[in-house]
Amino acid sequence: MNYTRRAFVSICRNLKKTIIFFLLVILLCTVIGATIFVNQAVANTEENLLNLLPPTATVREDMEKVNAILSDTGTWPDMTLTPDQIRRIEALPYVRDYDFFSNMPFYSSSLVPYARQGTPTETRF
Repeated sequence: MNYTRRAFVSICRNLKKTIIFFLLVILLCTVIGATIFVNQAVANTEENLLNLLPPTATVREDMEKVNAILSDTGTWPDMTLTPDQIRRIEALPYVRDYDFFSNMPFYSSSLVPYARQGTPTETRF
């Protein structure tokens, strides 16, 4: 008796066991497929969120160190970022894009408002 004939006879004799085994295989394949699908969906969702909502970081002064320097020396330390420091921050591997702005008030009586040519001069105080 060859293998195919033996398999066919076994299937016909044990029909209930064969149907249960077939349904079990289909159920396990469905569960494994759903698991893979959910895993890929979660990974794609995470990637899309990271691309659409990138993290934001702010570089600020350490006020404890500033107060320590101020109490030790009696002078206010220079807290400006140099272009070299900005380039080093930009070169970090997790920085994809950056904006730099400085919010420094100017208290000087010798500054003159800048006016581009062709536009009226506005002075706002």
